[in-house]
Amino acid sequence: MPLGDLVAQFMGEIFGQVFFEGLIKKVLFPVLRFPGAVIGWMIWRGRPFRVVWEKGDGFQQGMVGSVVYILWIALAIVL
Repeated sequence: MPLGDLVAQFMGEIFGQVFFEGLIKKVLFPVLRFPGAVIGWMIWRGRPFRVVWEKGDGFQQGMVGSVVYILWIALAIVL
């Protein structure tokens, strides 16, 4: 059974670091967050986009971005 535990630990490390850290945190979340950051930047016009991206609330920007993507998909289905 020690070999099975070793394989399970290795697969957990691969899943945890490669999939979660690499794909979700570094690729998918910024893509999801981008439309929300753009909308936040348009609302608070006095701040540069870099400040809105770095110091903005990632959760709110992600939620707004997900709504924007859902609306785009719904619009594409209707048309």
